[in-house]
Amino acid sequence: MNSEHRLSPGAEKALLAAGLWALFGLGYTGTNHWNVGRETARIGLPLDAAIQYSPWWEIVYSFVYFFVMLPVPLVAERKFFRRVCGAYVTAMLLSFACFVAFPVSYPRPDIVAETFFDWTVLLNYRLDPPNNCLPSLHIAIAYLAAFVSWRLSRPFGWVALAVATAIAVSTLFVKQHYVLDIAGGILVAALAHRLWFRNRLTVHGRRVMLAGDRR
Repeated sequence: MNSEHRLSPGAEKALLAAGLWALFGLGYTGTNHWNVGRETARIGLPLDAAIQYSPWWEIVYSFVYFFVMLPVPLVAERKFFRRVCGAYVTAMLLSFACFVAFPVSYPRPDIVAETFFDWTVLLNYRLDPPNNCLPSLHIAIAYLAAFVSWRLSRPFGWVALAVATAIAVSTLFVKQHYVLDIAGGILVAALAHRLWFRNRLTVHGRRVMLAGDRR
């Protein structure tokens, strides 16, 4: 392709990020509505029942929509960012397939909006019907963002993993997901990350050393 007609790195990154959001929105919403009225499984464990509803965790949960975009400002190299996008697409497609093949629903508790935090939880329930539970796609892409951060910087990666874990825990306290949903989301993230980052990255014939590579 003529270099004059190539997208700038910033434009390409913005276009790819917009495409990811479009795929997420269309795929997640579409499969969620597809599962309305279908027979769904419930996979609660005793631990799920033991965890008490705590609405203030919705603040942590809502942070996922910003956190999953962490690679956008962090990743500068085009080839690396394309791999990140490929991993995100893989995680989404795997999750969508699971939603259709084995729909899992979460019985939402009866909540009275006594506080602002209760209201935010109820808003989340309204926007996100409880039919796409296993695996948790939100957790899958949150952990993917953390795994990418780990490759870029080990210290920052530890922080990102802690944030992803806090988001995962929050889904239990706001009664959005089962424990097994979280495990499934982490597994999807690990599979997608392994698929796209198992080989070393080269740019113009030279290997790019990432934090997770061995010298």
